[in-house]
Amino acid sequence: MKLFEDMNVDELFMISFNEEIKSTKAKDFVKNILLDRLNVQNLVLGDDAKLGSDRLDINGIKLICDELKLKLFKLDEVDVNGKRVTSTLIRNMIMNGIVGEELLPYLGRTYFLEGEVVHGNNFGKELGFPTANIIIDSNLVVPKYGVYYATCELDGDLYRAGINIGNKPSVENSYFGVEAFLIDFNENIYGKRIKINLLKHMRDEIKFSTIDELKRQIGLDIKYIKELYKKGD
Repeated sequence: MKLFEDMNVDELFMISFNEEIKSTKAKDFVKNILLDRLNVQNLVLGDDAKLGSDRLDINGIKLICDELKLKLFKLDEVDVNGKRVTSTLIRNMIMNGIVGEELLPYLGRTYFLEGEVVHGNNFGKELGFPTANIIIDSNLVVPKYGVYYATCELDGDLYRAGINIGNKPSVENSYFGVEAFLIDFNENIYGKRIKINLLKHMRDEIKFSTIDELKRQIGLDIKYIKELYKKGD
């Protein structure tokens, strides 16, 4: 939805995949919904698309479109490094911590998370590393737990950052969260929206024995992020 908005798409219709839609045959869906209700002029589908409760493939869909005078455009298969690019492949890559330059050939862009900055437990501030806690859309793919190098977009400006995604096992009463530590930044941004561009998975989530060990590791993480930034990674 964010990408469509950036492309200045005027209208976006989200059709819920309920029981009525699930039980609708392909021809009825094309005629009654796409044509009669939405006045669709062009239909664009991938070469492996299936439509309707009768699961018609692209050839069956084309016969319907020809009959109803609807233009059908078929997208050819896209392969990268010998792999067929699919949403399942991309989701699995993200869930395995593959982001940034490694993901770019498959997704075509940097994977980002966006949300509102909310109050947390202030534990990061007590450690000397205040973080912005982000509420993300629960429908999004959650990347592999751990620490990431990222950039954060806030009020039109770009900041380098360290991101922690996970359950914070070293903290009492921990819970799942996304935390951003913006480097060389110290402002109150509660209530603002922030966009996190994930560039590199640095390490997995670790349970530390002591708070001092945790502080030391965070310091090392920030040092590594600064080195990556200097190198232009």
